[in-house]
Amino acid sequence: MLRRGRAQLGKTVVPVAICASRTLLDTGGALDAYSDSSDVAVTSALVDFTANDDELALILGHELAHVVLHRAPGGPPADPLAAEQDADILGARIAHCAGYDVQRAVALWPRFDAQDALR
Repeated sequence: MLRRGRAQLGKTVVPVAICASRTLLDTGGALDAYSDSSDVAVTSALVDFTANDDELALILGHELAHVVLHRAPGGPPADPLAAEQDADILGARIAHCAGYDVQRAVALWPRFDAQDALR
């Protein structure tokens, strides 16, 4: 039962399994995270690089979004840039819904870009 003001509404909630994904820790030394059609992985180097749990949640949300979007009707977009942008948007929503501060998490990207430029 839901209450809206003084009214009570009877609603049925039916869960829909979107993905059952495992999150794996890769002991590789590169700053990397990736996903396939079912699992998400992040390297221990990238975990160490993150300044807080919010940043890590944003990364994992992005990779989980790839899994969810890959399984969605129609599959991933043909444009790789669009696929990354879609995963950025959904990943931020996933992290936010899990209780993480996405505004705080975006501080990761300038540091990551600066590190990437050094290579």
